[in-house]
Amino acid sequence: LNVLLSGYCPIKRLLLNRCGLGLKGGIELFENIYSNLYLEELFVNGNNLSDGCMNDIISYINNIPICKLRILSLGDNSLTTNSLSSLGHALKLKRNKYLHTIHIQDNCQSELNPNINMLVTGDEAADDICNAMTCNHSINTLNMNNCNLFNCIWADHLRICTNINTLYLANNQINDKGMQLLCDAIAINCSIRYCDISNNTINGKIIASSVGNMIRTNQTLRYLNISGNILNDEGWSGIGFGLGLNKSLITLDCQWCELSLRNGEVLINSLAINPIVSINMHNNPLPVDMYTSPRGYKILPKDVVKGRTVVPTRVNTMRHSASTIDGDGSDIIGGGFTMNISRSNTAATANTNTANSRSNSRSNTP
Repeated sequence: LNVLLSGYCPIKRLLLNRCGLGLKGGIELFENIYSNLYLEELFVNGNNLSDGCMNDIISYINNIPICKLRILSLGDNSLTTNSLSSLGHALKLKRNKYLHTIHIQDNCQSELNPNINMLVTGDEAADDICNAMTCNHSINTLNMNNCNLFNCIWADHLRICTNINTLYLANNQINDKGMQLLCDAIAINCSIRYCDISNNTINGKIIASSVGNMIRTNQTLRYLNISGNILNDEGWSGIGFGLGLNKSLITLDCQWCELSLRNGEVLINSLAINPIVSINMHNNPLPVDMYTSPRGYKILPKDVVKGRTVVPTRVNTMRHSASTIDGDGSDIIGGGFTMNISRSNTAATANTNTANSRSNSRSNTP
């Protein structure tokens, strides 16, 4: 790192992921790059820098006009909520006009505050950082995957944050109230293009409907990842309804959601209304052709087939070829269902034919 001391080393990107720097190595790193004029991307993930290195990090990014850093990645460095809150306060000063991407994933592990005898989560740090983003309009990407977010008390800042376009919130433990606040905020945000809320245990009835309302209301979102969340039937119905009204979403990722056949067909029906969106339903207990080619999947009618009453009965079959009708038209098998067709208007004729056949068989018997 001595070559960086001159400040004129023309290096644009520095990747030191999982190099075992520790606290001492982290301090030496930021002291060496303090006066560098060219560095724009710095990745130091997984080096256990700890809170002792945060003052040097803040001093470096606020060294204006020398520092022209655009991407800062500090993932998995044992940074606590207090140290990341101090980073948020520093960003609020708006000294650095270049920094636009911050990765702080895998930090803010839950810790006990002895003063109040309560667990400190990552929500306090997220509150300070999101508050800074309402003032510092250069930041447009925030990665807080696996940062122990629960209540989303900071979600209101997203309502008025007009610069953020990419938000990573996967692998957290956001509760029902927090998810509802988050969905309501994203619903009226007009700048977010990419949002990842996967693996957040979204399963409440009200929360599931909030996701559908977010899709229906937000007309700027391009990509939404809700994988790993087990929603109820009402939630998927709300999402399907929202997809039918949404005109901006390009990709909906819903892998590992334990989608039932009924919920999968709800999403398939929305594709007939929305010609833009594509849905990733892989890794769900669905027919193969439903998630490989959802737009080409044919859904069997379950209420009326050619004017005849149909009673659907689920069977253990994964065959989803074109519907077939047997010789007398009594069964229709396809799409994982067996449909028994009742024809009440021909019941008398069928009984008469049966009686005649029995009388003929008796007369022919010796």
